[in-house]
Amino acid sequence: MAKTVLSIVALLALIGLAAACAPYSPPSNYPTGQQNPPQSSPPAQAQTTETPASAQQGGPPLNIAIDYAGILSAYNRHVLSPHQAMVKLVVVVSDGRTLVERTMPFTGYQRMDDFDIWEVNIRGLHIDSATNYLKLSIRAYDVDPDIDFEKSFLSALNELGQTGASNVKAILDSLPGQWYLGEYENTWYPSQNWGINSYNGEKGTNMRVWFRIWSSQEPAPLPKPTLQPAVEIQNVVLPNTVSLGNIGLKHVNHTLILTNKENTDVTIDYFGDSDLAMDLYRSPVKGTVKVPGGNSIEVTHSFQYSKTGTTTVTYIVYYHGNELNRWSGTVTVTR
Repeated sequence: MAKTVLSIVALLALIGLAAACAPYSPPSNYPTGQQNPPQSSPPAQAQTTETPASAQQGGPPLNIAIDYAGILSAYNRHVLSPHQAMVKLVVVVSDGRTLVERTMPFTGYQRMDDFDIWEVNIRGLHIDSATNYLKLSIRAYDVDPDIDFEKSFLSALNELGQTGASNVKAILDSLPGQWYLGEYENTWYPSQNWGINSYNGEKGTNMRVWFRIWSSQEPAPLPKPTLQPAVEIQNVVLPNTVSLGNIGLKHVNHTLILTNKENTDVTIDYFGDSDLAMDLYRSPVKGTVKVPGGNSIEVTHSFQYSKTGTTTVTYIVYYHGNELNRWSGTVTVTR
């Protein structure tokens, strides 16, 4: 009996040894995981894609809030709404490990005119632990209201799966029914404290943005700004001396030189007057002119003098009733 038991034990040991030495082959029906998980409904919050935390060395948690976005030119693409864009923003935040995407508004669009400000109030953009950098991209599109932008965008992301995270820009450029309006993009590194700060009117392509980045203590929201075109009075060509003569009233040509530092055409109102004139003959200069983008224009007009002395001539330019710039010069008026 003892010999029989010893034989069985020896046989089991040999089988175990053989199994340990044999190469391992995974079962043929091993689950591979779902590459493109279906999405039952559009997310109300950001979409996030992450790789394992051990892949990178972690940094501080980061929060991003975008308070306002402004566009410089609406480009007049819509026949029924000239100089007005149906704006959709796509915001992408990434740090080399985590990618957060957000469209604003999630459904529909925001109507915006030239040099308009939109209080977007985008919150909830969060990175659990920053890694190599923080990259913020804000892209503005003028969308076709008859095409579902969100459905097209989310469908393209789902088709590409996680590999599409690095191709967001290419996806957006390929979507139907949208026109590129402008963008802001920046990258901050650990040596720059991952960009933690408040940003007031950062310049992008045809855009201005106001946003905040913080780790633990949220800074105060930024006050609502105004966005005005960079149109200035470069110079006004005035006579040094004006003689009124016997009539006591003289009209002389002035030349108003305006410079537009924007890339788009801007229509402004101008106003000119002097501080030395008889009320009876007072006739200020008023007008409206379109200043070409990135260029200067000369506006020649008649200016009235009606009283002797040294007079200060002042010109002011306005955009939608808001003062952009003013200029003053002096002229000696004699009899």
